[in-house]
Amino acid sequence: MLIYNGASWSEFDLPLRYIAVIPILLLCLHYPPTFVGLLSGIWVGAVGTAILAVSELYITQDRATGFTGGIQFGNMGLLLGVFALGIALFGLETRKNAGFILLFLGAGVAGGVISLASGTRGGWLAVPVVLLVFYAAYVKRENALRLGVPVVVGTVLLLGAVSQAPSIKARIELAQSDLMEFQKGNAATSIGARLALWRAESQLIAQRPFIGWSKSEHTLALQDMVAQGKLDQRSSQLANSHNTFLELWIYTGLLGLMGVLFLFFVAGYGFFIKIRSANPYTKFAAVSGLNLVLSYMIFSQTQIMLGRNNTLVFFLLMLCIFWGMMRHSVYCDAKRLQSVE
Repeated sequence: MLIYNGASWSEFDLPLRYIAVIPILLLCLHYPPTFVGLLSGIWVGAVGTAILAVSELYITQDRATGFTGGIQFGNMGLLLGVFALGIALFGLETRKNAGFILLFLGAGVAGGVISLASGTRGGWLAVPVVLLVFYAAYVKRENALRLGVPVVVGTVLLLGAVSQAPSIKARIELAQSDLMEFQKGNAATSIGARLALWRAESQLIAQRPFIGWSKSEHTLALQDMVAQGKLDQRSSQLANSHNTFLELWIYTGLLGLMGVLFLFFVAGYGFFIKIRSANPYTKFAAVSGLNLVLSYMIFSQTQIMLGRNNTLVFFLLMLCIFWGMMRHSVYCDAKRLQSVE
């Protein structure tokens, strides 16, 4: 649809990355990264990024952005923490020593620090889903009361305490205020402008659901809506729609949107069916991969996570790594069973 709509060559940059990553996926399937190498990278990434976030927060007295957009920075940092918590759970299941478990619990906390320092509210919506995945993967019927109840209670208490931190409380109250203002008809707020644009984008999608719009046509259509009083000027001037799925539908039509949804579904289902695997390595890769997919689906509701180079590459590479590790582990188990027989 990009070709049909007369897109410039630069607009093919992001779509071509889905094709460019195929050789990497094939390599990961046959030669997955070493487990120690992956664990080291996640720990260094989470802790190092947290140090950067805290330093930036201290110096600027503003939201940490990590030399990129604050939303992207916070969401990727949060995922590094999620992966680290998955490693800690892997350590508990495989009876690693306390030092190993505490090391990665600390990296998990570091991921939370990155997210909080960035003030990325959209990312916080993924936390309950991530916890549910961990619960589904690691809590069994025989240990549900012993592990499940303390985890749920501890999570509720932790979230309650965090929500009372001045900076976090201010972000939550601002979101509530923005929503109340939008309900009164005032879209001149951060959330209000996005909601107004989403409503306008939905109307444009209804006009061209299959072929979408070129960027120039889209800009002109929004300007026409402003002239007709259907959209305020601030909303029309946002850099993007702050929603991956709307953005894809607008510029690539229904076919482009369905392609990405298909990728999410296939990858998510493939990981989901292995989260209760008896092999702890397979389980870790499956749980991390499923958390990656589900989190990106949630992040994408409030940011174009697949429309930025850094967040798209992060998603595709981590998807290849976890998928490769999981399938390689399953293959090794199958070969082992064959040799026994």
